[in-house]
Formats: sequence, structure tokens, C-alpha cells
Amino acid sequence: MDKNTSIENKQIINRIHCIKGHVNAVEKMLIEDRPYDEIIFQLEAIRSAVAKTTSVAAQHYANTCISETLQNGDKNIEALKKPIEILMRVSQYKVLSE
Repeated sequence: MDKNTSIENKQIINRIHCIKGHVNAVEKMLIEDRPYDEIIFQLEAIRSAVAKTTSVAAQHYANTCISETLQNGDKNIEALKKPIEILMRVSQYKVLSE
């Protein structure tokens, strides 16, 4: 794992920790019988955080694949098919959720 991958992994892990905090907060709010408008607000924060984390991970994956393809001097565009498909799928989810 190179230095950039390590930094990007740490960023994704930090985002996951934030999501876990939101999920725990929702559980606590339900136990405390808090108003549903507050709970829904937290659930929206979770949804947004998951979408952003997915986007960051997909971008990292695509960048890694592109870098490896270029470093190897690979002229086969098929190596980029999967990361492009993932980026398209992730961007489609973002549009649907807005």
C-alpha cells in the first residue's frame, strides 16, 4: 500500500466512524423516545454520509486503477471498464437521492 492509499484509507475509516456515531445516536434517540423529526434528521445525515463515503471510495478505486494502467503502459481500455461502471453507478445513486 502506498502513502496515498494509506491516507485515503484513513479518510474513509474516519468517515465510517462518523457514520457509526450517527447510527448510535439514532439508536439512543429511539430508546429515549425522541421526536421523529429529530430521528429523521439524523437518518438523513447517515444517508448523506454513506453516499459521500461511497463516492470517495469509488473515486479512490478509479484513481488507483487508472494510475496502475498508466504505470504499466497498458493500452487495454478494458482494465478501466469496472472502475468506470462503479463511478457511473455511484453518481447515479447521488442523483436519485437529491
